[in-house]
Amino acid sequence: MKLGSSSPKSKKGTPKAPRKRGSSKRDVLLKKKSLSKRSHRGSSSLKWRLCKSFLLIGIWGFLGVSLFVGYCAYDLPKLEGLIQGTRKQSIILYSADGELLCRYGEAQKPLKTLADVSPFVLQSILAIEDRKFYAHSGVDFMGLLRALGVNLSRGGLVQGGSTLSQQLAKTLFLTRAKNIKRKVQELMLALWLEQKFSKDHLFLIYLNRVYWGSGSYGIGAAASTYFNKDPKQLTLYESALVAGLLKAPSSLSPFSSMERAQKRTRLVLTALVEMGAISTEQKTQALREENRVFQGIGQRCGIRYFGDWIIQQAREILGPKLQGDLKVVTTLDGRLQSKAGAKLNEALMTAFGSQTSQEGAILALSYQGAVRAMIGGKSYGESQFNRVTQAQRQPGSLFKVIVFLEAFCQGMTPDSVISDGPIRIGKWAPKNYHWASKGTVSLREAFVRSINTATVRLAQKVVLKNVHKRALSMGIKTSLPHDLTIALGSGEVTLLEMTTVFARIASGYETLSPYGIIKIMDFKNRVLYAHNSSLLPFDKTEAPAMMRRLLVDVVEGGTGRGAAIPGVEVGGKTGTSQGKKDALFIGFTPTLIGGIWVGYEGSISSGPKGTMGAKVPARLFSQIFG
Repeated sequence: MKLGSSSPKSKKGTPKAPRKRGSSKRDVLLKKKSLSKRSHRGSSSLKWRLCKSFLLIGIWGFLGVSLFVGYCAYDLPKLEGLIQGTRKQSIILYSADGELLCRYGEAQKPLKTLADVSPFVLQSILAIEDRKFYAHSGVDFMGLLRALGVNLSRGGLVQGGSTLSQQLAKTLFLTRAKNIKRKVQELMLALWLEQKFSKDHLFLIYLNRVYWGSGSYGIGAAASTYFNKDPKQLTLYESALVAGLLKAPSSLSPFSSMERAQKRTRLVLTALVEMGAISTEQKTQALREENRVFQGIGQRCGIRYFGDWIIQQAREILGPKLQGDLKVVTTLDGRLQSKAGAKLNEALMTAFGSQTSQEGAILALSYQGAVRAMIGGKSYGESQFNRVTQAQRQPGSLFKVIVFLEAFCQGMTPDSVISDGPIRIGKWAPKNYHWASKGTVSLREAFVRSINTATVRLAQKVVLKNVHKRALSMGIKTSLPHDLTIALGSGEVTLLEMTTVFARIASGYETLSPYGIIKIMDFKNRVLYAHNSSLLPFDKTEAPAMMRRLLVDVVEGGTGRGAAIPGVEVGGKTGTSQGKKDALFIGFTPTLIGGIWVGYEGSISSGPKGTMGAKVPARLFSQIFG
């Protein structure tokens, strides 16, 4: 062996690698087995940890849900005695000639058995609201899951899963708040109701207590309000209509939208066929009633604006005495009301098409101040905002009547003259529309031609503070600007206020005020209130007489020619706000005073050319009061 060699050579002369410790087959097997045991122990440990975590989550989840349910239960209203409860006050409104207009509150006599209502009503409600009512225990869990799936897939609240029991629980005990707490309480109360009462008894309570739209609580009030019938007399079509209201009573009411009500009624009839309650032939026969039913209902569209105003008037008159069931005889003329509502919608569609931002309002007064018609908008279902009594808008040239009336009260006459030339007050320089200055004009010509520069000079002459006082004395209650722009109608007033001004001029009564209640009685016909007008004429009777003559001249040969009625003396004035967003005409015939507003709402700053006061509202006046 040579020096430096560290390993022996093999027989073939190549060096042999030394055997490493632990590299035997047995060692390798032992190592694999050890690793397998460790892996198994780790896997078991992981599974245990996961199970433990899920168990803890389940326990805490159960505790959380239990605590929340307990919290909801703790906050539940006291249940005993609330089922019968105190029935809502019933207030029935009648027209001046005794026609039933509408009802607020519940029916006077609740149903005592299900036999007191048409079987078509019962079948229609079950078909569209809760087909499994007689099978479930108060909550239809499958229905809830199905509704949840539909809502998730559609990305919004498309379908509900409430049973009749849940709806009743919400009606009797809960608020309209939409949150998880109220929903849990609703489920709990529904289960409680099912334990407390039989199905028929629950159905009976439901019929007597839920809201059916148009101020009607209970099927008795609904049958009376929509059809002037007893609930037992309702036909298949009428039953389907009232059942369809339950989803959204206000917006689906035929008083709000005939189109939506018709569509919903057809849906209920289809559901009845699917449920097997009626045949296809019965559905077809029922649909033949559609036009007859809706023509009758159509006579009373728009009543709710007036009804809401009357309820407010009754509260102011009786105060704390507004208790118990009441009958209110109103001043309304049902025929004029129906005509005004139909003509308004017709005119809006003709002038503006299907645009949603256009609106209108109409008021008719007698020469004693009785409200004969009040249309607060084109659809009560879409908006309960009354544009006669609540909306404050610029009257434009209508306000000129107050300036000229004050001038006549100060001794001027229609033949008095005033300059119509250009005028500048600070940075404000009012312009005239389609009028070339003559230098001076008579007050008659200045008013009939609606000359702005002459009107502003007249306001200067009679003194601005006197214009304010005259406006107040004539019934204007809203705050007005303290500058000369007031002469051209820059302030904002309601249609009710401005029509009152014209009513006082036309009648000659300076104390005339609009009223809608003739008398209020209890259900035993004892009179609690009777209207008694105190009408006093102007101190200077010649002033309103001069103003009336000028208003007649405006219609005969001025800006109000569109309001003319053949063979009838008509007086009135047009008015248009800045930007032509609002257009008005207020005028009078020998028997009535009428105010009409049409225009745009919302963010629109100006209207189209067709909104001019001399056009749409003036023509509308002629159609309604002619």
